[in-house]
Amino acid sequence: MRFAFYIAAFLFLVSCSFSDNIRMVSCSFPENDVLIENRVGTATSKRYISDSLSTINEHENNLLLRLDQLMADSVKTQADLNRTISGWGEIKNYVEKLRPSGFLPSDKKLAGKWFLMNLELLKMTGATKYADEMEKLLYMPDPGFFPDEEGLKRAIYTKMNDQVYVNLFWNSSAHYGHTTGGAVRIMQETNYPEGNRVSIRFETTDKRFVELYVRIPSEVPQASVEVGGVKYKAVPGEYCRVAKKWKTGDVVEISL
Repeated sequence: MRFAFYIAAFLFLVSCSFSDNIRMVSCSFPENDVLIENRVGTATSKRYISDSLSTINEHENNLLLRLDQLMADSVKTQADLNRTISGWGEIKNYVEKLRPSGFLPSDKKLAGKWFLMNLELLKMTGATKYADEMEKLLYMPDPGFFPDEEGLKRAIYTKMNDQVYVNLFWNSSAHYGHTTGGAVRIMQETNYPEGNRVSIRFETTDKRFVELYVRIPSEVPQASVEVGGVKYKAVPGEYCRVAKKWKTGDVVEISL
């Protein structure tokens, strides 16, 4: 699947290195800067979906063709982005008519491309609805979908300078070099979705100002985000922004 992931990313022609009329909201961390825990033995330990040979149906084949078409188009201008978002909406609306519970493909290739498309649109727009779609794939009923390790590392965290986005909840860590010097590491511990707890702990070489954006899933009825007794506004379907000078030992406590 890794080879297919690279091909799809190349065809989509979206990266943090170009700037035409579109400015990326965030970029993926380098793969080596993110560590993830293999959640074997939990309800969220997923297996790959079967390859598309005999399992894919006519509706899913049409969706796959439409995804290929959208991801083959260059996205360099706002008009390009608008067309891609419109196509994304067409696919989502079509799927919801077939399956009111959400996007539950039986085909690995289709699920992987939908995951990738939502990741790239998330980085271009910062809209949490795309991360919501990725989350549905991760926690869908068995047989379930699990992207390759690189794909998951690219999605859990993204960043732009000293703005760090927590897009998905997964036991993991990420580190980067702060723009003013020194290292910043964030470590995430969670029992989501079986439970409702997420903790994000900071390690820094010295106090460093970081804007942390925590995605609040749109489907949770309510949420709370607290740091050192200070509560921050947490609205389902939005990012909760926590901007402060962080030091080693600071913890963000999130309840979903």
